[in-house]
Amino acid sequence: MTVKLKPCPFCGGEAASFSMDDSCNYRDKNVYRAVAACRECSAGFELFHLGDVPVDLLTDEDDRADGMHCDALEAKAAALWNRRVNEVSE
Repeated sequence: MTVKLKPCPFCGGEAASFSMDDSCNYRDKNVYRAVAACRECSAGFELFHLGDVPVDLLTDEDDRADGMHCDALEAKAAALWNRRVNEVSE
């Protein structure tokens, strides 16, 4: 999934995101992970989700393949990264 990320709020560096199915189970549920981080100063965070991704994160373009969960979680991480306190929402 290609997501346009805003520059790092700390150093202004280029940011990147990725997501993955961790290919492990915890209590018989899949573990999914998404990361958003700065390539220069390494500021960032990880989101983890256990089990199926909630329907409200999915889009009409998502299918029922495992990639759906990763893409939805990465989109959530990108939205959180791109959020800025002082910006006016449209």
